[in-house]
Amino acid sequence: MSFSLRLLIAMLPLGLAIGGIVSLLFIIKQPGRFPLRVIEIQSELKWMSSEAITQILSPDLEQGFFGIDVEAIQKKVNHLPWVSNSTVQRVWPDRISVTLTEQNPLARFGEKGVLSTEGKIFYPELRGSELNILPAGYPWFTGPEKMATEMLKQYLDFLEMLSPLGLSIAELHLSEEGSYKIVLDNGIAIILGKAAINERMGRFILVYPNQLKKEIQRIAYLDLRYTNGVAIGWKATTNSAITNNISSGAY
Repeated sequence: MSFSLRLLIAMLPLGLAIGGIVSLLFIIKQPGRFPLRVIEIQSELKWMSSEAITQILSPDLEQGFFGIDVEAIQKKVNHLPWVSNSTVQRVWPDRISVTLTEQNPLARFGEKGVLSTEGKIFYPELRGSELNILPAGYPWFTGPEKMATEMLKQYLDFLEMLSPLGLSIAELHLSEEGSYKIVLDNGIAIILGKAAINERMGRFILVYPNQLKKEIQRIAYLDLRYTNGVAIGWKATTNSAITNNISSGAY
């Protein structure tokens, strides 16, 4: 018996075993053999519903327990706007387990976006009006998307400065040219411009308690784009505002 024939005979069991394994894999991956019946959402959700996620993933169950592509499902889950990250696992004998972390929203961004606490802008599906993306109490940002991280940092800096005064920010606007404007939670607009904005905000912090707070109901806006003063736009019964100036010498 030749060496080649002896080698072929010796490898025959191995070939049969490999063929059997391949056949077995083919059989068990048939959708009807080991059907998937349940999608378990393990996380407590605030911004999404388990029913919506289940509806999105239900068509994938048709592939069966062994045929389903877990990585593809995880990518599908991660692609959902409110999802920050997720894990997907098979659970014998008939279910898929999904654990996910939702985005943590900080503010509305533009008309349709949301800015997360990580500085990421995402666009959830709208439910009726764009204004209902987030409930009342969240600030509104507008500005270039590429500047979102800087806007987040500046917002936190402003909040830290305003907190001792009991004030917060309802709106933060950054122009294409880099000029900042904020609207406080009491309705007063503050124009900061694009240079030395923290110093300018410091000027507001200095004059607010003694000179501005008592006039809060009459002030429409404050313009801090001055070297040594604050320009005040007063609310008026006409369409124009009366502008006054507090010089740095006054405080």
